[in-house]
Amino acid sequence: MYFAMKRVMERVQNCFSYNKPYEDKRDGRLYYNEREWRFTIPYDQATNYEIPVIFPSLYPELLEKKHELMKLIEEKYMLKFTPHDIKYIIVKDENDIEDIIEYMRSTGKYSEDQIKMLYPRIITNRQILEDF
Repeated sequence: MYFAMKRVMERVQNCFSYNKPYEDKRDGRLYYNEREWRFTIPYDQATNYEIPVIFPSLYPELLEKKHELMKLIEEKYMLKFTPHDIKYIIVKDENDIEDIIEYMRSTGKYSEDQIKMLYPRIITNRQILEDF
């Protein structure tokens, strides 16, 4: 019975990996507005369940290795793209443009030339409403 229930929970975990809340009830942040792409580890690759997601109580021994597991996720499954893949960076208003540029610099992932290439791709909500 334990193994049957564990398999059911593992399949539910796989289904929930595609979901996220519509909004954060604590601060009102709308996750829906993020319109992010979501990539999940394919079920057949996850059969060794090396990464606990929703039911950590099923795998308490793995919680101790959280940092190691996050590194594994980054190395094996993180989607990789370059600044050339970015068409637009949409920000709320002009005040956010410098913040996003400073963030790109702070990550250390992009050269100054790559960041300069992205400048014209940063547009505001107002520009979209007025120009498109």
